[in-house]
Amino acid sequence: MKKAYKTELKMTEKQLEKLAKTIGVCRYMYNLYLQKAQDHYKETGEFLSGYSFDKWINNVHSKQDGFGWIKEVSSKARKKSIMNGECAYKKFVTIQSPCRFRS
Repeated sequence: MKKAYKTELKMTEKQLEKLAKTIGVCRYMYNLYLQKAQDHYKETGEFLSGYSFDKWINNVHSKQDGFGWIKEVSSKARKKSIMNGECAYKKFVTIQSPCRFRS
């Protein structure tokens, strides 16, 4: 027999706002990484690492007007979503690559 436990979090308004911001920024970072990685590969034929993308975010993108909200959340959450995007992109490229099944 399998058991399950139901848990409910009772958060304050401030905590809910922080959670919503974090989830929104992580979703934005994940999708932006995938877009930039695809564009970079089409232009140069090279893979864009998550670390290179993170440097670009810190030095260029987040300093532009209107993107200060990216720095309002934890850098660890941002970095983890970028690394998850990198992992997904690597798996996608590997599956699509014809050289994967060489004998």
